[in-house]
Amino acid sequence: MKTLTTTYDDRPLPDPAMADLVPQSVAEELCVVPLQLLGGVLVFAGPQRLGKTDVERLAFILNRKVHCTVRSDQWYKRAWALLYPAETEPSSSDSHSVYWYWGGWHYWDGETLVVKASGWKGMEHWTGAAEFPPDHDDHDLWRWIVNCKPYHRLIDQSEMPKIRRVWRRWLSRVAT
Repeated sequence: MKTLTTTYDDRPLPDPAMADLVPQSVAEELCVVPLQLLGGVLVFAGPQRLGKTDVERLAFILNRKVHCTVRSDQWYKRAWALLYPAETEPSSSDSHSVYWYWGGWHYWDGETLVVKASGWKGMEHWTGAAEFPPDHDDHDLWRWIVNCKPYHRLIDQSEMPKIRRVWRRWLSRVAT
């Protein structure tokens, strides 16, 4: 008769601030969570070992040295819920497109705001810019974003609904 045993992984969970270092879509695509920063090396954990290509891709996307370690599936799900609470469950590692903005890298000519943007489509990386002329629906939103220090970091496309809600609350306070 086989006995099924379940182990509880009680190793410490990462600090929620670690989520600011890694776009959610990147963490989700590779099924990892940022664990800690050790001497310039960002340590990740996931329920499976990452292949060499994924580790190199992660290092390239984040422009820093990375190290990946394995944690139990149970630990990973708890860490994911702590770091990325807007998401219900991390998805599988199926390849999909990711897109993010670099809020701290922008140019404004007095009318059009240009924000650096980059992403992945499959295994191809692209870099460019998003332009927000005065008649663009998000022109005022992006002028606000680039002037808010907390957003001078990588902004994952999946964060935009939350950022938009914060902006609308800010607008309602300013209007009164």
